[in-house]
Parts: sequence; C-alpha cells; structure tokens
Amino acid sequence: MVSIIPRHILGSLAEKLIMPFFALGVFAVLPMYRRFRPSKVTMQSSSGKLMLFRRNAYTGCGGFESIRQNVLDDLALPCQIQETGYKYRLFDGTNNVSCRMYHNFEEVQEGLSKNMFASYQYNAGIFILTWLGILFAVWEPIITLLIFKIPQYPPTLSHGLALISIIGIILLWTVYYQRFKFPLFTVILYPIGLTLFGAVSASSMILTLSGRAVWKDRKMPNRKIY
Repeated sequence: MVSIIPRHILGSLAEKLIMPFFALGVFAVLPMYRRFRPSKVTMQSSSGKLMLFRRNAYTGCGGFESIRQNVLDDLALPCQIQETGYKYRLFDGTNNVSCRMYHNFEEVQEGLSKNMFASYQYNAGIFILTWLGILFAVWEPIITLLIFKIPQYPPTLSHGLALISIIGIILLWTVYYQRFKFPLFTVILYPIGLTLFGAVSASSMILTLSGRAVWKDRKMPNRKIY
C-alpha cells in the first residue's frame, strides 16, 4: 500500500480558517520520519484522499470491508496491511497532487465531526483537557493585551511575554502556511480558525455521545466512551 499526502485546495473562508489546523493535527500526531518509515503497526497513518494498493495486498488484508465500522479508516487500513504481512509507505505529495475536501462550513463540519472525537480514541477527559489547553494558550496572550490595552513603554512583564507569544505563534504559522501553500493572509486570523476548529471538534464529541453521529446518510456505530 502507498499513500500520498496531497496539497489542500481551500476555497471558502471556512476552509481557509479551519482546514490548515486539521492538516496540522494530522501531521503533528507522529514524527514525520515515523510516518514515512513506520516501524510499528500502531504508528501507521495515511491520507484517505489518495491510497494505492496492489490487488493481492488489498484483498489479502480484507480491504475496506474489514474496517467499515471504523471511522478512522485512513489509520486502520495501513495497520491491516502491515499486520497481514504487506508493506506500506507514506509519501509527501504536496508539490505534485492536490485535493479539495470541502466547499463550505457545513461540509467541513459534517466531514470533520464524524471522526475528530474518534481520533482521541473516544476519551472524553483527554479530549476536553487538550482543547482547554489549546484554547487557553491561544487566547490568553491576546486577552492579556486587550485587558490592559496598549501597554506603556517599557512594557510590563505580562505585556512583554504576551506580545512575544503572539509574535512567535504568528511566525510559526507563517512558516507552516507557506510550506503547505495555505493562504498567508489567514495567518493573522489564527485565533478564530482554531476556535472554529475546536467548535467542530466539540460537535464531534457531542454527536458521538448522543448517538447522532452520521456520515453520508449512515449512522456511525456506538462506541465505548472513556
């Protein structure tokens, strides 16, 4: 099995705000060298948008039929491949192929809400703590500056640290956005994008807990929640 990571084509404002953080979450799960040269079955991942198989490998591992109840099929299928003795490789194709996953906020919400909670292995505690930490780290420096308004010179320690944090985050996002060809003007809107992504992720947990998670008119199977 070979999987290729494509470049994301982003059209609507919702895509431009949310999808870069979704892509970052995918890349941040494992070190890239582990992704491209996996040594353990439990460390597999792939891009569900572009997967290629030898026929004997696809049928030999059971194909999609063997994992049809797993919403994280792009993580489960490489594991199936390697567990059954076949080889798997992941490649960076962002300079060669592209894909547009969604076209508006409704499609983004529907597409991501089916599996965001699943990516935390249905652990509500870890999910909530992770997102509280992310949102605090993003908004605390901004709120600090807003509360105290424009700082006097020289700035107080809290003002200085908040400003350094914001500048550092913007620089990191700029490098990341440029590398993966995301619209650079949306970098400055990173707090809004991350908050929207958090809201979509929260809806994934709520829909799963309430048994209302649906994908392409199919109700997602109930899972054990931790």
